[in-house]
This record gives sequence, structure tokens and C-alpha cells, in this order.
Amino acid sequence: MRRLILPVTCALGLGACAPDYQKGVDAAARGDYETAIEQWQPLADQGHPEAQSRLGEVYFQGTGVTRNYQQAARWVRQAAEQGEPEAQALLGQMYQSGLGVERSLEEAAVWYQAAANRGQPFAQYRLGLLVLEGHGVDQDTKRAAALLEDAGAQGIAPAQLKLAELYSAGDRLPQDYAVAARWYRAAAEGGNPIAQDRLADLFEEGRGVPQSYENAAHWWSQAADQGVVDAQAKLGYMYEEGLGVAQNYGQAAKWYRLAADQGAAGAQNNLANFYEQGLGVPQDYERAAAYYGLAAGQEVAAAENSLGNLYEAGQGVENSFESAAAYWRSAARRGYVEAEYNMGHAYANGVGVPKDYRLAAEWWKKAANKGYAPAMTKLGFLYRLGQGVRQDPVQSYVWFNLAAARFPPGTDQAIAAGNRDEIASRLSSAQLAKGNRLSVTWRPSNNS
Repeated sequence: MRRLILPVTCALGLGACAPDYQKGVDAAARGDYETAIEQWQPLADQGHPEAQSRLGEVYFQGTGVTRNYQQAARWVRQAAEQGEPEAQALLGQMYQSGLGVERSLEEAAVWYQAAANRGQPFAQYRLGLLVLEGHGVDQDTKRAAALLEDAGAQGIAPAQLKLAELYSAGDRLPQDYAVAARWYRAAAEGGNPIAQDRLADLFEEGRGVPQSYENAAHWWSQAADQGVVDAQAKLGYMYEEGLGVAQNYGQAAKWYRLAADQGAAGAQNNLANFYEQGLGVPQDYERAAAYYGLAAGQEVAAAENSLGNLYEAGQGVENSFESAAAYWRSAARRGYVEAEYNMGHAYANGVGVPKDYRLAAEWWKKAANKGYAPAMTKLGFLYRLGQGVRQDPVQSYVWFNLAAARFPPGTDQAIAAGNRDEIASRLSSAQLAKGNRLSVTWRPSNNS
């Protein structure tokens, strides 16, 4: 234990040198722990509970002295046994963690309860978690919620966040997004970045609060400034689309980059797309390929498909049809419709794979069945020419007809409609009726 050498005047008992608890508090607030300890140590020796508690905290944290959990436990216990709530809460934490004492969740709950009874908010929060899970105490969701609410009402952000999560999930407490939003807001206004991110989610979706892109963008901005990667990525999207903020590709690129550099796969893909198109950043195919590669490494199908396109074109990477086909295949196997279309293109034209109209038809059919108009047009041609499938003018008519209905006005729609009309002129009335019936009853499907 630290021993103090007191000046002679103090040894003679002159009042000017009498230990003063508040002087110790003031000194600690200045970061002068040596003076704080000099003030608290004599009082702690005399049984002063607040001084014992403060001395225990000093040894627990290692501020001004070498960290010593055993000494911390000694002083904290003496204070806790005298009813000092801060010491009771810390002793509960030490039992929960097994620091300076043998780990015991039962003892932790006892001391947390003692402190909670005196209104100590951290004890209320930690006891609430133990009660919620039934660790060291009987499980009781209702009691746990009451403890968390007591702590949350005193501004304990983790308690506010936990309550919001419980009311949002609805598996332990009745689902109530309005109550969840209230607790998320309380924590968010206190600066908690996770709560800010999740409150933004509720505003985006209109759950428990009126739907508002402006409020969503506001709270994502707060969380993004604190480095929350999910918020950075979503804020980038808001700037890209002009939702709740003025559209600004430069700002979108900034936030996508911050999220991408933290490993957010979606942001990596979006930033790559910006570099490919020159949106908010100078066009740079090499950087586009690099970020697509990062996202593809995290199995983002859209990035795999786009990287395949760059390999086919030789943009930002060395031209390689084999690599293009490999990336397209990987994305297509994940059900990404544009990659399924590209695999049809690869087999129809021998891009990185042997030319095979039958396999081209299979891939284009997968994409067409999901409502992808370019694949419908390709199927129309295959059925018209009998390439990879049995020649069938009715099926050709159906796929051209479906494509024409899905394309916006323009060249693609004109091609599909022109082929449809040309084929229709050669069909019998029965064939045309069948084709129209099949077109009307067709429904998209995600089945392979």
C-alpha cells in the first residue's frame, strides 16, 4: 500500500494539512492523481467510504498508481459494505469480470442490485443485462426491461440502445417501433453513433416515425462523421440519388470511399462504378477494376459481373476473355441476371468459352424468365433461327412480344417490336392466338 510522508506541520495535527476529500476530487479532475491520492489515502484508512471508493477506482484504472486489481477490490469492498453505490457497482463489475476477485455472476448480481437500489445507473444497466439473460439471477424479461429503462432514463446510452433493439426485434418484448425510435433517439441525441445509424434506418423506412429521407440523411451524417461504415455507405447512396439531400456525386464518392476503405463491399462496388463512369471522380478504369476486385473478393455478384465486362473490353485490366467469362459465371451462379445474360453472350459468341448455342439459350432463358428484356430479345432470335433450341415461330413471337413490352421507347424496343410484327405476319390465326395467350399468362420467375 502507498505510504505517505507528511510534512511536520501535518504530523503536528495543524488543520491546514488535514486531508480533504473534495480537494482530492478537484485534483483528480485536473489529472493530478498524486495529490488526489494524498488526500484520499488517510481518509480511506479512517473508513471514509467515498475516499475508499475513489481509491479503489484509482487502483482499478491504474491512474496515478500501478494498476492493482487486488488493492482495488480491497478498497472497493470496504466502501461497498458501507453502502457506497459507486463502489457497489464497481465491485459487481469486478465479480462479473473476475478482476481482483474470483469470478461469480451471482455475487455480481448481488452487488449490482445493492447499487441499483440506490439509483446507480450503470449497475441498473448491467444488472438488467444479467436478468435479461438469466446469468447469476433468475431470468425475467419484464424486470430486465424495468432496470434498463431506469438506466436509460438517467442517460446511459448502452441501456437506451439495448431497449431500442429489444422493442425493434420484438422477440422478447412486444415489437413497438415507436418505442424503439424513442430510445434510439435518446441515445442518438447523446452522440451514440450506432443509435444514430439505426434511427436513420427507421426514418428511411417510416417505422415508428414518419418516413423522412431528410431525417434519415441527417442521422446517417452524424453516424458517418463518427466512422460508422454502414452510415457512410448509406449516406453515399443518399447523395448519389438525391434523397434527403441535394444530389452530389462528389459527396457520394467521398462517403463511398470512406466506407469502401473500411471494407464495405457494397460501397466498394458503388465507388468502382463511379470510377468507371466518371461520376464525382475522374474516370479511371484501373481504379474501377481495383475496387470491383475488392468487392468481387467479397462475393458481390454485381462487382463480379462488372469486372468481367472490364476484362472483356480490356479497360483498366489486360484484356482476357477467359477472365471475363469466369467472373460472369461466378456472378451468374449467384443468380445475378445481367451475368446470366452475359454468359449467354459468351456462349453465343465464344467469348472465353467454346461457342455453344444450346448453353447460350439456357443462360438467356434464365435471365428472360426473370423479366430481363435483352435476354428475351436474344431468345426470340434463337427460336426464330433454331439456334440452340428447336425452331419455333410461336415462341419467337412470345419472347419478342414480351421484350417489346418491357423495353422503354427506343432502339431496343423497336428491334423487338419489329421482329414480333414480322413474325406475326407469318403466323396462322391459331398460332397468333396461342402466342398472345402465352404472352398474357407469362409471369417472371426466379427459378433457374
